[in-house]
Amino acid sequence: MNSNVSLPDVGVSQAADAALPWASGVDQRRIRARWLIRLRWVAIAGQLGVLVPALRTGWLEREHLTHYLVVVGALAALNASLQMIRDGVVDTSAHSLVVQVAIDLFALGSLLLLTGGVHNPMAPIILVHASLCPLIFRGFWSYFVGFLLMGLIALVSLYSHHPPALVAPFTDPALQGAAHMIVTVVIWSLTSWLAAALRTRQAVIESLRMVQARQDKLRATGLLAAGFCHELATPLNTMGLRLDRIGKKLDAGDPDLTVIRQSLDACERALKSMIDQRLDSENLRFEAISPRMFMGDLAARWSAAHRPVEIDTVGELGRWELPKLLLAQTLADLLDNAHQAMASVGDDGPVHVSLEEQGEFLVLAVRDSGPGLPASLRAHLGEPFVTTKPGGSGLGLYNATNLCVALGGRLEVGDAEGGGALVKLFLRSGALDGGSER
Repeated sequence: MNSNVSLPDVGVSQAADAALPWASGVDQRRIRARWLIRLRWVAIAGQLGVLVPALRTGWLEREHLTHYLVVVGALAALNASLQMIRDGVVDTSAHSLVVQVAIDLFALGSLLLLTGGVHNPMAPIILVHASLCPLIFRGFWSYFVGFLLMGLIALVSLYSHHPPALVAPFTDPALQGAAHMIVTVVIWSLTSWLAAALRTRQAVIESLRMVQARQDKLRATGLLAAGFCHELATPLNTMGLRLDRIGKKLDAGDPDLTVIRQSLDACERALKSMIDQRLDSENLRFEAISPRMFMGDLAARWSAAHRPVEIDTVGELGRWELPKLLLAQTLADLLDNAHQAMASVGDDGPVHVSLEEQGEFLVLAVRDSGPGLPASLRAHLGEPFVTTKPGGSGLGLYNATNLCVALGGRLEVGDAEGGGALVKLFLRSGALDGGSER
């Protein structure tokens, strides 16, 4: 049986209402609203700037001047009102922005029809909208505004006229319109691809930033715990010596004395396991291993003392350079966790482990059929002292997280299909920064 493990969505789908590829949510919609206002002021200033030259050269006939000024004035009034209420608006929906862009296109079409239509040398300004549309909208709204843009090109092509400044011979407006449509489609397609790539890259960067922030927090907690352990080690040693001295005076079989000694030993073991938990790729010793054989040998040794392990592999895994000893300890800890979780519900079945290559990652997944993970602890799993086991220290997942991040990967904990927990280790081959001892 093959276990299909897929990489999680990094959050691109959450930006379905995206405006610009480098922002998200409400902030994203505010940014695009502000940019539309700024660009509209630039367009209005440009239309007023070419007014006098257009009248002198004959591109704008004087009988059309009033209509021209009415369109520009209405657009300016709209933009001024939007700017005044901009800061008071909590959010800007995609619908309102589509209406604004539709008004912009209507105004642009009106001004072009007053100045020669597609014959106007400024007609290629339509192409600016072809590049902005995929950046401002996504999905249905991007296509919708794109169709509005194509309709505008068709309109100014069909209803073009010959202003006095235009002298024969001139290009057929249908041919000019077709050329504009082709260029618009090309620009729209390229910008859509670029915007999608930028959004995906931004989502990946944000995901990595969150992982790094979490790892920094874990390392700070680990260093704090290590310092605490060093400080606590001295009084514990003193207590041990005093306990040995008292034991010589009392009955060696005293049950209270035995319990105190066992508790003291447990404290010392926990402290020793918490000291020097910090891992870096420079401090790891890498060895070339076959993941299939490595996991098979580890499972055989672990199963002898616990329960069977079923290993599923997907595809050819090849050889990977990994820190063999640390990886073995990490996997043994995860198998122990799975064993204890299944034992708590009386399940004597096997622990399932799957291995698979996913791009540059080797994915090792450990699945159990225990009680699963409490929702209240999921956000903090992997942190020291956070555990679902009575008396546990939570260092198993903490060390696993450190190892994965030191190798440029990550650790994911979730629910297994059919119940239980699923822990995935995403590992890269070799060190990220070099300098490792091979």
